[in-house]
Amino acid sequence: SIGTLLSNLSNDMSSLTEATGVLSQKTGSSSDTNVLELTSASNSAVAGTHTVTVTNLAQTSSGYLNKVTNASDKLSGSITLQVGASGTPQTITLTSSDNTLAGLASAINSSGVGITASVLTDSTGSQLSLVSGTSGAGGGIVYSSNSITDVTNSNTALGYNVGVLPKDANIVVDGVSLASGSNTVANLIPGVTFQLLAPSAPLNGGGLEQIQVVIGNDNAGVESTMNQ
Repeated sequence: SIGTLLSNLSNDMSSLTEATGVLSQKTGSSSDTNVLELTSASNSAVAGTHTVTVTNLAQTSSGYLNKVTNASDKLSGSITLQVGASGTPQTITLTSSDNTLAGLASAINSSGVGITASVLTDSTGSQLSLVSGTSGAGGGIVYSSNSITDVTNSNTALGYNVGVLPKDANIVVDGVSLASGSNTVANLIPGVTFQLLAPSAPLNGGGLEQIQVVIGNDNAGVESTMNQ
């Protein structure tokens, strides 16, 4: 028993003395968790208070093809897609053995182009939905050609429509304007990761609400280890 106690004591002492042990651990909080939620604060974070204003959230590019009456309609043609200006274009061509909306969605998903395709159906028909796998301004869906037609319905062309335009999140951290391609923001405050949930609320006198992000030492962890 004494040996076990000494081993536990040694482990606890190591936790208190190691550079990455309990004394270096951090906690964090947000003054408005409806706008910004703190996800983590690593050992490298520095204790202090930061002011964050969220101007707008990041948006993920999406688009869709014109609707068909029946999801089982036979289609023909091809569509060329890419993600962002520097992405590699991929041409997806329908085959006679797999030429429905579901077949087109499956071909896009397996092409490696970085776009998720799915078939959405309501009481008026079905249509192909496309969502970029990369959020922010650099992840826009680019289609350079589209010849998909509904063979069952007199070869009606299924035009491509832009759904959501890609956009970076824009925030101000301690007075510095910054952009993020994702609403999960890491290391704009060193060692801190937080999730953007909504834009800051407008104030009556003008401007936007400032969120207080507080990074502190994990005193509760130190206390627990000392007591143990």
